[in-house]
Amino acid sequence: MSSFPYFVKLNTGSRMPFIGIDTVLMEPHEVSYLLKSGISVGYRLIETVYAHNNAAEIGKVLGAIMRSGKLERADLFIITKLPIRDHRREMVKYFLKESLDRLQLTYVDLLLLHYPANDEECNEDSTTPGGFVDISQDDLFQTWKGMEDAFQIGMAKAIGLSNFNLKQIQLIRQNGRIKPANVQVECHAYLSQSSFYEYCARQNITFTAYLPLGSVDANSEFSKNVNENQKPTNDKVLVPLCLKYRKTAEQILLRWLIQRGIVVISRSVRIQKLKEHFR
Repeated sequence: MSSFPYFVKLNTGSRMPFIGIDTVLMEPHEVSYLLKSGISVGYRLIETVYAHNNAAEIGKVLGAIMRSGKLERADLFIITKLPIRDHRREMVKYFLKESLDRLQLTYVDLLLLHYPANDEECNEDSTTPGGFVDISQDDLFQTWKGMEDAFQIGMAKAIGLSNFNLKQIQLIRQNGRIKPANVQVECHAYLSQSSFYEYCARQNITFTAYLPLGSVDANSEFSKNVNENQKPTNDKVLVPLCLKYRKTAEQILLRWLIQRGIVVISRSVRIQKLKEHFR
């Protein structure tokens, strides 16, 4: 397989690595070992989430690495996601400041709105992946304005959206002052998101795949009608490709996304898998 660029360029001019680590599954006591190991392998993109309880431990690792002189802040690309509650414009900077303090940072490279939803209004008629009700247009615009504020004062070097559909992205484009720099959605060989990706490419919005290997996670769109044996990694079409390129099924699937120009986030708490995915 031919070589590929290590970075994709955002519409802000910043460079985003094509592969990163998702810290969502890392328990606080695992963070130090897993994150240090991942960085030593070569990972520079690290995704964090406000709602998870490991940000302080992530911050300790990042702070120690930068103080040691092994890496500078500019060497890292840090993503964080806003909580899906209290969508007032002024709360964006409040939540982001809390994340920055925990992460021992003065800015994030990319700030994402986690879901187009509000967990304070959860009910059984919800249509969002996490079991929440859809965010109102007013709340969405208020939050986006707050994210634009954070961008303009340098707390976030780029802003974007996670788990949003095409119609919602278009609403932001029509009503916002700043174009999203990145959109993150579930994307893999069995959920290719081709038309969505093509729209974003035309709009100069970069595209990130979470669950890039498919998943039977309860919140996965793909998992609703499949079982473990139907995951992309078990597809027989990969067998000759693995033999030809001497790569694993997971490496082939990740490379397929990257060669399309899609950033991938590796979700694993196993060092061997993190190494495998990076190669």
